[in-house]
Amino acid sequence: MKKVEVVDLYGVDYSKMTDRINEVMTALQADGKQVYDFRVIGSALNKCAVFIMYEE
Repeated sequence: MKKVEVVDLYGVDYSKMTDRINEVMTALQADGKQVYDFRVIGSALNKCAVFIMYEE
């Protein structure tokens, strides 16, 4: 089954964005989920979200 995980980056300091995204991706992969795509949507880097598509 395909699903989406949303990583909200609104208000996250730029220097911590990479860590936040990697934490979520690592957790998904550790649970045996296969990440197959992602999208960044927002009007500015500190006002966006990362949509991670994965398959269980």
